[in-house]
Amino acid sequence: MTDKERYAALSALVSAEQKMNTTLSTYNWISGKPTALDIAQANADLVQAQANVDQAQATYDSLKGGPTGPAVALAQAKLADAQRAYDQVKTARAPRMSRPRRRPWMPPRRP
Repeated sequence: MTDKERYAALSALVSAEQKMNTTLSTYNWISGKPTALDIAQANADLVQAQANVDQAQATYDSLKGGPTGPAVALAQAKLADAQRAYDQVKTARAPRMSRPRRRPWMPPRRP
């Protein structure tokens, strides 16, 4: 057997294997039989979904009875800090906002 004949035989073998794999894949898709990878992915998705449900249920259960004292105190502290920061910004801007701006093309006002 020559190298050319070996190459042709190998090429035919690879082509036949590819066609077989394509045909098997098409058959499995048509017949609806999932692969082992499909099953593993579906199981992983199911486990993740169940974990999300459990976490959502725990969050719901903790909020069902209303906010706790520490949560309310924390929210009040955050509100007070935000109000204080707002008041500081408002006070710092007040003198500049109350004074009219002098435009460069206008002459200064005389008393």
